Amino acid sequence: MISLKRLSLLMLPAILMLLVAACGDDDPTTAAPTATSPAPEPTATPEPAPDPTATPTTAPEPTATPTPEPEPEAPSGPTTYTFGDFVLEDGKFELRMGATAYFGYDAEQRIPTIPGLIEIVFGPIQVGDTISFARCRQSGSRSTKEHRLTIDLFGLDHNLYGDTGGGPIGDSDDTSNNCEFTFNEPGEFIFYDSTDPDDHGVAKVIVEGEAIAMSEPVVYTLDELRVRETVFELRMGDTIAWGYGDNPLSTDADRIRTDEVGDITITINVGDSLVFPDGLTSSGSNLSSHFITIDELGIDIEIPVDDGGGIQPGYTITPTEAGTFRLYCSAHPEPEAHGNFFIVVS
Repeated sequence: MISLKRLSLLMLPAILMLLVAACGDDDPTTAAPTATSPAPEPTATPEPAPDPTATPTTAPEPTATPTPEPEPEAPSGPTTYTFGDFVLEDGKFELRMGATAYFGYDAEQRIPTIPGLIEIVFGPIQVGDTISFARCRQSGSRSTKEHRLTIDLFGLDHNLYGDTGGGPIGDSDDTSNNCEFTFNEPGEFIFYDSTDPDDHGVAKVIVEGEAIAMSEPVVYTLDELRVRETVFELRMGDTIAWGYGDNPLSTDADRIRTDEVGDITITINVGDSLVFPDGLTSSGSNLSSHFITIDELGIDIEIPVDDGGGIQPGYTITPTEAGTFRLYCSAHPEPEAHGNFFIVVS
């Protein structure tokens, strides 16, 4: 059995060690400082290296500027606009287009005027241009009275009604005998019917540009003007004009008769002349005297039966103002007596 003395000796080293350890914890000079670790820097995510096998992106092509369509070239000279018939009827005009589209109208279209709603507008055209119709006429089925085509610029006031001594201007079957108007000054020109100016609506031509000087007067040398018993006969001689002078309907191509071609229409300008070297003649088969009469020009010349081959050789007609002048026989003024013969002066 261990004695108390011996036990104390055995425990003493352990107690001393405990005391030493306890004293060391209380001495701040002996305690090892604790280092505070700094916060780690954030790590940047590295950019991935380009893939050497990737196909490079092609830069987009610049957008090409579209090339504008070329403007149509303006006609280098005067233009003729060709239409079908221009028709007057009760309460309206009607334009019948030909094979070509103009001014927003389709080829072969029919355009009627409606007063206050629809106008017929030709243009704009340029000074020197021509509006050409196959015929200017009035409707046979939709007219109950005489109509007149009136254009103040040309002094035109033409009766289109055959039953009262008028008739159409132009011939649909002969393209060289059209109803034509050439505009030599700018402005807005109205077509109307002088018998009732407000009844048909509006048809007008708009002309732009500078006025041009009129051309030199033309002298048309024809052979003679003959009055037969029931027919007017125009002998052209060597002249070819107005679709006449090469008449396939006549045995003699230069002899134009109202019983073969219908109405005879001559279209000239103010100052032009019609010269008849052989004068004014009658036929040997005539039974009575006849007359060459043009009221507006003061002409009323008797052609006797025995004219001896003609009177007034070299007779000349030179209109000094525009208009439509009917040539007739004052002794037999009815249109059916000799047919219609018109001189249209613009």
